[in-house]
Amino acid sequence: NSNDTIEVTGLNVFPAGNEVSLFNYFIGDYLTIPDSLNAVKIISTKPVGVDERVAFEVYQFIESESLFHIDDNEFYIVANEKKIEELKTKFQTKTKVEIYLSNQPDPGKFIALIGGLPGLVKDGIRPQSFVGIEGLSSEKFIGVNPRTAVGYTGDGSKLFIVTVDGRQKGHSVGMSLYDLADYMISLGCEYAVNLDGGGSTTMVVRDSVVNSPSDSVGARPVHNFLYVENKNSISNNVVKIDFAATQIEIPLGKEVTLYPRFFDQSGYQVPVNINEVEFKIRKGNKEENTVIPLKNLDTGEYQLTAQFRGLTASIKILVQ
Repeated sequence: NSNDTIEVTGLNVFPAGNEVSLFNYFIGDYLTIPDSLNAVKIISTKPVGVDERVAFEVYQFIESESLFHIDDNEFYIVANEKKIEELKTKFQTKTKVEIYLSNQPDPGKFIALIGGLPGLVKDGIRPQSFVGIEGLSSEKFIGVNPRTAVGYTGDGSKLFIVTVDGRQKGHSVGMSLYDLADYMISLGCEYAVNLDGGGSTTMVVRDSVVNSPSDSVGARPVHNFLYVENKNSISNNVVKIDFAATQIEIPLGKEVTLYPRFFDQSGYQVPVNINEVEFKIRKGNKEENTVIPLKNLDTGEYQLTAQFRGLTASIKILVQ
């Protein structure tokens, strides 16, 4: 009946409060139960998959501070002592139980997955302490370091990808996990996770490294990365155009190709369909449409103007 159903809130993550977690061999060959937790060992005759119900048998109730080897047919139900005592009233050794793993809500079809730890923000709140969260115990890891994180708003409308430079005196020392979590919350994240940081912290925008990696040789080779691609037309983001110079000199009879540069609101150059650009050339009071490359210009001073979606850029041309 429903009273015999236990909700598991984590997989291979130590529970907090009255939460219940499940551990299997993906945590590693051995499992050490912290002194604040107890466990129930259950055994199955087949592997467990997502959205699949598999029968188990209760094998053993385990107290804290125990080290166990985990076989691929074993699971450990881990919770605080009070919760395990409750389980003892429902389950005895040899009791048959059923495990059902699913994702709630259903995420749909995964295109790719990337992992990190620990979770920084959940429901807009960060943990009071990261010690013991997801097995963390290293104060050095929790302390100030270069950081990489990803988070999103509660309605899923905004994704934040964050890098924090560190280990560079005079530039940036980095952030602790507490600082990073607070910063993600300040951006509006309801959920956020810490990714691989340290010397691996690197952000690349349009083929250029835009942060300052802490390794002396610069960006470190890594196996995984989070990649975001704008599927919309990049030219829709143009907010400024200019020429690389304000004036050039060319010899008489020389053909010249001059195209403006196009920039988005972040100051990055973006490609556009050059056929959308209108060019005009003026000498004295006479102005006319033209095409690039410019040909057959007489000696004198010209002004070339490019217009793109209401934006204008000009360059002076001296023909000698």
